[in-house]
Amino acid sequence: VYKRKVSTQSTGEVKGALAQLVEQVTEKKRKRGDFHIKRLIFGDLFVEEIRSWREKNFSEYQCHFPLWKKDKSQLMQILFDSPFGVKAKSISISAVASGKENLVKLGEPFSRELVARLLQTDIDSFGENGEFHSEVVF
Repeated sequence: VYKRKVSTQSTGEVKGALAQLVEQVTEKKRKRGDFHIKRLIFGDLFVEEIRSWREKNFSEYQCHFPLWKKDKSQLMQILFDSPFGVKAKSISISAVASGKENLVKLGEPFSRELVARLLQTDIDSFGENGEFHSEVVF
């Protein structure tokens, strides 16, 4: 798992963080000859610019976007009441954009309560505009 904590809303800085991800994957492959990455899975929902960037910069891999354009209410249902028997151990906020810290706290659980609170603000309830990033642990 490769993670980069971003604390900005700037598209340029997000792309910089994504570039670091490319470097991490490349370095891991270089250090371990037996380390073979075939596909990458991303949790993007609807930001075309980021999806295009990922597809271009990771073109040597099969890129999958299983959540692409999915209804958020259905995703919430799956996250919190999985009908598939798969339950996340934890879902927490792993990065918060500058200027949003008063609305979303680093380490805060991603919950129905948080989503309800965010719906009263200008923050996307899934952080799709870079307001925050989340980490899901299974």
